[in-house]
Amino acid sequence: MSGKIMAVTGHRPDKVGGFSDEASKRLTTFAEEMLKFYKPETVITGMALGWDQAVAQACINLKVPFLAYCPCKEQDKPWLPESREMYHYLISFAKEVWYAIPGTYPGAWCMQLRNEMMVDDSDYLAALYDGSSGGTANCVKYAQDQGKEIKQLWTAWEWFLANRC
Repeated sequence: MSGKIMAVTGHRPDKVGGFSDEASKRLTTFAEEMLKFYKPETVITGMALGWDQAVAQACINLKVPFLAYCPCKEQDKPWLPESREMYHYLISFAKEVWYAIPGTYPGAWCMQLRNEMMVDDSDYLAALYDGSSGGTANCVKYAQDQGKEIKQLWTAWEWFLANRC
């Protein structure tokens, strides 16, 4: 499925290897492999810590245009300074930045609104999803309800960890 708009959803660092530089590099390498395989024309990422930012970095590395769909302007406010710095670095490369809510963080519901915007504006969803409940599960369910094709990446991620790292 090349040349289409791919939205991505996936877990935060605690479920995909942790917060270390090594874990981040591993996740970004996997994201690069995923992008090379699917060859999207454009990627939509929610810019959350973990998978979303790894995909943004992979897009930068491979020169794939990406759109940053953020839940609100203060998405990064509760993060550590180094995470905030990385967020602003990555977002500076986005082709466009969209906010589900233009103001301050109103509650977790704005993340679901962001997820719905990403799914609605994409052709398919690439999900690094282990089956657990949470925001990623909600995004996958919304995509299913909308009849979107979902590329489930968790098995490939487990293979990658076992064989490439």
